[in-house]
Formats: sequence, structure tokens, C-alpha cells
Amino acid sequence: MISSKNKKINFLYRIYISIGIFGFTILLIFYAIALPTINEIEQLNKDILNQKIELEKKINREKNKTQLIENIKKIEPEISLLDDIFLNSNKELEFITILEGIANKHKVEQTINLSLTTTKQTSLHKVIILNVSVEGRYFDVLEYLKSIESLKHYINIYSLNINLQGPNIKNNTKSIKNVGQQEAKLNFEAETFWK
Repeated sequence: MISSKNKKINFLYRIYISIGIFGFTILLIFYAIALPTINEIEQLNKDILNQKIELEKKINREKNKTQLIENIKKIEPEISLLDDIFLNSNKELEFITILEGIANKHKVEQTINLSLTTTKQTSLHKVIILNVSVEGRYFDVLEYLKSIESLKHYINIYSLNINLQGPNIKNNTKSIKNVGQQEAKLNFEAETFWK
């Protein structure tokens, strides 16, 4: 006959074996089904995150492209102004004609020396030195200079000399009014910018 003590040990042994089998089954299910599913979910999460990052980059590129197109449209009118700043190469005669028109308008005599030697050159423009001598009444010479400075083309005057011709005038009111009628000579050197 089996003693109650043996029955108790047998019962406990069955419980431990059942718990072991149940635990082993749980582990087997976890490693066979749950773990691969968890790994697959993590990989999908990484893929979704990468796709989200790529999508955000594409959206930002499109925004930047749209912004760039808008900026170009805003500055297009200014680009034509920039084109007017530079003189057109091979149209030196046209530029000299403009200067002669200004001289005729202000009734002054001018001598122009446009050195066709380029002093500086970039990918956008080249610089050519302009030497001009102008003679006429003082106020006419000043108006001539003002007209040169108001040309739409960029001319950088870096050397300027103006002299009154004739006797020195003393500092009194009547004499100063006559300065404008006195003969003057203007010499200047300038950089002209050609495209």
C-alpha cells in the first residue's frame, strides 16, 4: 500500500512536472511565435520610421524648390536692372555715342579715351578703364558730370580733377556768381563694367 507520504510526494512531483511542461510550452510559444513577431514588428517600425524621414526630406525639398521658384520670380525684375548696369561688349561705339550725347546736351567739349585692354575679368564681367577730358563753362561741366553719374550703367569714377581756367576769383558775392560762367576743365578716370 502506498503511504500517504508517497502520495503527497507523487502529487507534488506531478505538479512540478505539470508546471515545468506548462512553462516549457510557454517558452516554446514565445520563442516560436511571439519573438519572431516582435522582431518583425520592430523591423516594420524601423522601416516606417525610415519612410517617414524620407517623406519629410522630400517634402522639405519640394518646399525649398517652391520657395526658390518664388524667390526667383521676385528677383526677375531686378535681374534686368542688373543687366542694364553692365555695358554690352562689342558695343563700345554705342557707349561713346551716349557720352557724346551728354556732352552735346551740356555744351561741353570732351575727349574720350576708352582703353580696350581689360584690367580685371570675372565670369560675369570685365573692367575697362575710361579716361575723359571735358572743357566748358563751370556749371555746364558740373551738369555733364552729374549726367555721367546718373547713367543706368555702372561707372566707377576713381580719379577726378576739375580746374577753373582764367584769373582767380576772390571770395565776394558778385565774383562767386560769375564762377558758373568761367571756363573749367574736368579730367576723370573711371572703371567701366562690360558683360
